[in-house]
Amino acid sequence: MIEQALGDDAAARRYFEEALHINPHFSLLHAPTARAALGESAAR
Repeated sequence: MIEQALGDDAAARRYFEEALHINPHFSLLHAPTARAALGESAAR
């Protein structure tokens, strides 16, 4: 989320993909946010 806030979409995408790959349910609160952010960065 930090990288995304800083505008580094490539790094943000890598971290989101890695976190979701390691454990798709890494956080009941934050996993959906990571998926949404990943979808947003793919749309850019």
